[in-house]
Amino acid sequence: MDKGGWNIFYTYLGGMGNISPGPDIALRASGADAWFGWPTDPKMEALREAWFDAPDVEAQQKICRDMQQEFWQNPTYVPLGMYDQPTGFRSSLQDVRDGWPQFYGVRRV
Repeated sequence: MDKGGWNIFYTYLGGMGNISPGPDIALRASGADAWFGWPTDPKMEALREAWFDAPDVEAQQKICRDMQQEFWQNPTYVPLGMYDQPTGFRSSLQDVRDGWPQFYGVRRV
């Protein structure tokens, strides 16, 4: 029997899906169309759609500020931390991309 209260759903979200608001599934607030148990927040969803339709980076940045304000007024999750995974590559490799390991285009010198 559910008596209400707080619940926790722990997950690890990593990769490119967290660096912009468009693909960030944790920001989704589309109720039944989002993760199970996720809230419905029409304002956040409207801001997300506006971010996709923004004509330039400046407009996207303004929308991101509005999204951050909405997020902290009605949070869908609580970010508990962040970490970077340091990596090292041999000096004989060329065209190694920054960020998460991506091995396409890497060549030996």
